[in-house]
Amino acid sequence: MFRTDAPIAHYIEQLRHLDTEGSNIIGQMEPVMHYVDWIDKVEGFLRALYISDEPARRLLSRRYWGLAENTAPAYMYKHLTTEIEIQRRYLAHLSEELEELHKIGDRPGQLVVPDTNVLLHFQRIDHIDWQHVTRVRGAIRLVIPVLILDELDEKRYTGSQEVRKRARTALAPINERLADLETRGYAALEAETTLEFLLAGGAKQRGNADSDILDQAEFLKHIAGRDVTVVTGDHGMRARAVARGLTVGTMPQGLARNQDEAKDEVYKS
Repeated sequence: MFRTDAPIAHYIEQLRHLDTEGSNIIGQMEPVMHYVDWIDKVEGFLRALYISDEPARRLLSRRYWGLAENTAPAYMYKHLTTEIEIQRRYLAHLSEELEELHKIGDRPGQLVVPDTNVLLHFQRIDHIDWQHVTRVRGAIRLVIPVLILDELDEKRYTGSQEVRKRARTALAPINERLADLETRGYAALEAETTLEFLLAGGAKQRGNADSDILDQAEFLKHIAGRDVTVVTGDHGMRARAVARGLTVGTMPQGLARNQDEAKDEVYKS
């Protein structure tokens, strides 16, 4: 997750600029001082970019502290080039991750995020006319955050027998398409609808399922640079999504799995 709403391309460009600075350290007067200053600059950038402090903390290795505090063994000064290359490879890794996120917005189609309520209490996702539900004409990309998969996996083994059955049924159309999901990154549900996962930023941040899913929807909107529709059958979730300025689609009660349960207007997962 990121702290700012700047385009992903901006972050990638910043990392490239920092990498160029790192490549120019050797050959300058007092290269160790330049290295320490460079790492401090990179650390500040990463702390401003990521909510988690883990990316920035990984820079501050034992080697870095030895050089920064002038307590490093003499041999470390001789191998400063290697140390810089290690840090540059780490920046390249972060840049590649951002590039992959940037690609999420490339493929056409309206981005749609169903919540856990939809998967548990309504028809299988491959039996739903998503164009009708979302009132969107054309291609639809159904994106399921990995935290929803984790929640469904947990429900397969906990709770009542009915909940376990619903979770298994919800996961069935996903399991049937794992080969395509793992090789192409997405799978067809029907002619104009595809299924894919959102793997990035999957860790729970708030401990509340609805808030976590909305965080993921906002994250997807940010990295894709376009609108995202959240689909739910839960009035509370709808209100929270609207409050965040997200587009919302409401599941028709006629698509509920069990019409006996459709007597209740709100379905809770």
